[in-house]
Amino acid sequence: MNFYHNPYGIDRIKEKEKLENERMEKMEKAIGEVVKELRNIGDKLEKIEKRI
Repeated sequence: MNFYHNPYGIDRIKEKEKLENERMEKMEKAIGEVVKELRNIGDKLEKIEKRI
């Protein structure tokens, strides 16, 4: 990653925003997977309750 003379650091800011967006996407994906698993667990518990 080469940063040329840039008095305002625009390239660094853009790179930082890109990395932050990637991080947020990973977090959102992980949260989505957790929600999916919790729903599956909830469904299984409901089936068990109906049997009891």
